[in-house]
Amino acid sequence: MGLDAVSAACARTGTAREINSDPDRLDLSDERILPAKEYGVKFAINTDTHTTLHLGYLRYGVGTAQRGRLTADEVINTWPLAAPAPLSSQAGICRYIGLVLTW
Repeated sequence: MGLDAVSAACARTGTAREINSDPDRLDLSDERILPAKEYGVKFAINTDTHTTLHLGYLRYGVGTAQRGRLTADEVINTWPLAAPAPLSSQAGICRYIGLVLTW
């Protein structure tokens, strides 16, 4: 399955794409954000941290999002807490690749 098909499916199902901030991964590069954005995909910036020592990795994900020309409206973890519910068919749950966020 190609990335265009993944992005189309994400837009259709209300699934946000993950921007992984771990410097050893940095999944979903800035070059791949713009094509996904054109499908109307939303994004989530994730530190992929397993210790509080790595929370600072968030800056790498934010930098990737900025280079990909994302706005705060396109990044679900910048939204007010109640905002993600409309993304999903299940009230209070917002799906995104790599994790299920619940409110």
